Amino acid sequence: MCHTVPLAPERFGLDPLTLPLAELLLTKMQIVQLNEKDVRDLCALLIDHPFGEGDGEMINLPHLARLCADDWGLWKTVGLSAQKVRDFSDAYELEAEPKLTLVERLRVLQTALEATPKTLRWKARAQLGERVLWYELPEEVRRG
Repeated sequence: MCHTVPLAPERFGLDPLTLPLAELLLTKMQIVQLNEKDVRDLCALLIDHPFGEGDGEMINLPHLARLCADDWGLWKTVGLSAQKVRDFSDAYELEAEPKLTLVERLRVLQTALEATPKTLRWKARAQLGERVLWYELPEEVRRG
């Protein structure tokens, strides 16, 4: 993981089989060096699940945006990942309707990231900007 994604105990159990969709989305969006599989996973998740105010079959956008509004590095990487997914979506042979859905949901995400009030911690880290590395690259997993 390039960032620590906060997983609050009260969020566990919201979905009986997996993490809530907001956290699931963040586990992919926090990757600085997205590969094709990551982008395809993000496309599938965003096309299949709308943003909303709650959990369940929707991605809890206010929760996701608040997490990013507290951590400049996570906010920065999620914004960059959204743009990468948008750029890569042109290379995939998506039908018009799913592609429109994807592009619109990425726009909604980026708007929420910008509009959500930032914490003092976020603002302090933002002063350093990209001059200081804001992520960690995970070590390669060596197999066999």
